[in-house]
Amino acid sequence: MKFLIVERNARFRAFLREFIAQGDDIIIELEGSRDVREALVKYEPDYIIIDIKSKDDDLNLAAALKKEFPNVRFILISDYKDEKFKAKAKKIYADGIVSKENLLELQELVYFRHV
Repeated sequence: MKFLIVERNARFRAFLREFIAQGDDIIIELEGSRDVREALVKYEPDYIIIDIKSKDDDLNLAAALKKEFPNVRFILISDYKDEKFKAKAKKIYADGIVSKENLLELQELVYFRHV
């Protein structure tokens, strides 16, 4: 599988890379969301994993990208725990929402449920 990880923190990005990579998986990393559209076109990933920092701005970006790239599975990672955030994320048709406190859900979404 091919993954695009969008995460500002280099250590957490490296952790995510090691955490999800299996076998022949290809991992593409971006430090921020500025070049995400171009990366989606260039690499055609199966999954995009985006760390949501700013609820509205990041969710709006994810919503626009999901409309433009409907075949890419979007998984949002966040510290936010409130139900309003989860409802907004579901409304934009995110394929998964994972709390940073429970990253095992990320592997489950990708490798066991085949979102």
